[in-house]
Amino acid sequence: MFKFSQIYKDKKKIQLHLEAPLLKERLQYLEWWSVNGAAEQTLQKMAVNLLRATLYINFKKKKISLKEIVEAEERWEDQKNRQINCKKKSRYRTGFITDATRWLKMLGRLASSPKHDTSFSKKIFQFAEYMRHEQGLAEGTIELRTRQLKDFFDCVLGLKLTSLYSLDSPTVDMILIKKHGINNYARDTVRSYVSTIRVFMRYAEAKKLRNST
Repeated sequence: MFKFSQIYKDKKKIQLHLEAPLLKERLQYLEWWSVNGAAEQTLQKMAVNLLRATLYINFKKKKISLKEIVEAEERWEDQKNRQINCKKKSRYRTGFITDATRWLKMLGRLASSPKHDTSFSKKIFQFAEYMRHEQGLAEGTIELRTRQLKDFFDCVLGLKLTSLYSLDSPTVDMILIKKHGINNYARDTVRSYVSTIRVFMRYAEAKKLRNST
């Protein structure tokens, strides 16, 4: 069985991980990656992500959704208010989402995403495949951006707009202002949200999706 002494020399750090909930389950995940050649630094990051998951995810529930994983990351980020650059913050975010998702799937506790087809669902799926197969992005990044796009286009549909062609800049700005104001999204969360929308719209323009159905 994996031991934290394999990746840490600091006894306080080791004790912190040993005293956290779901010890056996965390060790199983780290053991699998250790056996499959994960580097020491990678295992340290995984261990920290699983520790954060036990603190910010409600494990009293039998099944935990991707939405709850992302919200847990956002709560941690808001609470810590980390003063780091956006590139590093994005790596922290996607690393946590990836590890938490894989871990919960291994435990059989990851909730299946409900099917929620809209007039934009096909375009979101195509964008996810583009990120996965053409850009080679991490699954954590793909999952986060997909969730943000689904949320964004739910807002678009709420305004009775059913095509990208009818979506103009003032409408996008109005939705983003609502996220920051009424929905009380943190600035960093809104910044990530805005980045996803911009990346998607550039993709849609390049693929000529704005005029397609």
